[in-house]
Amino acid sequence: APLLDKLEAVATRRQPELMLRLHQLGISPAIYASSWFLTCFACSMPLAFAERVMDMCLLSNEPLIVLLRVALAVLGECALLYDLQIHDPQMSSPPSSSSSPRNGDGDDNNVENEKEDAFARAARTEGLGVNDAFEAAVKALKDSPATWEMHRMRAVLGEAVHDTLTLEEAEAEAERHLCMARERAERDIVEKIVQDAVNAVVDEFGE
Repeated sequence: APLLDKLEAVATRRQPELMLRLHQLGISPAIYASSWFLTCFACSMPLAFAERVMDMCLLSNEPLIVLLRVALAVLGECALLYDLQIHDPQMSSPPSSSSSPRNGDGDDNNVENEKEDAFARAARTEGLGVNDAFEAAVKALKDSPATWEMHRMRAVLGEAVHDTLTLEEAEAEAERHLCMARERAERDIVEKIVQDAVNAVVDEFGE
C-alpha cells in the first residue's frame, strides 16, 4: 500500500477522533502529508527539524518507516494541541472537558461552543466562520507546526524515535483499513437497496 494509505490506516487506529473529523471535512492525508514526505517535513517545520529527520532517514535501513513514524508523531501532537473531541449529534450532551469556551466568552456563547470542535473554533477565532473549518484544519496541519516551540518539536522527534512500528505492521494495518472500508461500502449499498424496496412497497400500497 502507498505510504499515505499506511499513514491514514495507522493514524485512524491511534488518533480516531482526529482522523474522523478530518474525514468528515473531506481532508485526506494526500492534502497535508504529501508535502511532508516529499520534503522530509521541511515545508512545514523549521530547517533544524527537517535536518534531524533527514539524518534519521540516512541512518535507517528503511527511511520510509522513519517518515511514517514522524508523521504519526506530528499528528499525535496536533491531536493533543487541538484537544479534538467529536460530539455525536445523538448524544444528550458533549463531554464537559471541551464544552467550556477557551477565550473567556460569556454564557451567550456556551451553546455555540458546545457544538464546535477545535477546528471550528479556530475558524471562528480567525474570522473564517465555522463553515470554513476545512481551511482551519488544513492550516493547522500544514502551517501551525512551523510555529511550535523547540521543546515540542523535540518531543515529536522523541516520539518518532521510540516508535516501534514496522513497515510490515503498517502494511497489515492498511489492508485491514481497506477491508473495513469495503465492508462499510457494501453494507451501505445493501441498506440503500433494502430501503428503496421498502419505500417502493409503501408507495405502492399507499396509493
